[in-house]
Amino acid sequence: VIVRRIRKTLEDDVFMPLYPKSVLENRSSNASVFFHRQLWVCIKLLGNILSWHGILSNQMLRSLSLDGLLNRYIILGLCNSGVNKETIQKCQSIISTFPKEWFEDLEDDKTMPQLENLGRFLVSVARTLYSEGQQNKRDFDKKDSRDFIKQISKMLVNIHAMEYAVNLPM
Repeated sequence: VIVRRIRKTLEDDVFMPLYPKSVLENRSSNASVFFHRQLWVCIKLLGNILSWHGILSNQMLRSLSLDGLLNRYIILGLCNSGVNKETIQKCQSIISTFPKEWFEDLEDDKTMPQLENLGRFLVSVARTLYSEGQQNKRDFDKKDSRDFIKQISKMLVNIHAMEYAVNLPM
């Protein structure tokens, strides 16, 4: 019954709008506010689904949370949202929901296959932060950029994605 209800929610209730980045740059526009609210709702739903850890099987939880929500909606939203401090916060919130035991038996410095998209996204964010920090294109300087990249490195280690962490610019 629980699994059916979660699947129904994923199929019928989750919506991630797609807007051009130019629309999302104006954070006060209705479209941008709606987009970011929907992304946070998906992140909260991810935590709610993962709160069933220990009750539902790990295989079922991974299917629902990672395949059904993270890789289907959340990564898409993150890729569309641009690189800023809030993006880093969203990624930290996502990673904090994952049960630690999922990563205990992983071998060869590789994360779970369902988290590879998240790992690649984090590397992409780090590279963007590095290049823009070098050019002072943003509201943050090189030091802020390095601090964000360190946070990304810790996130990659937390999800056991060391193969991505070694490729981060420093």
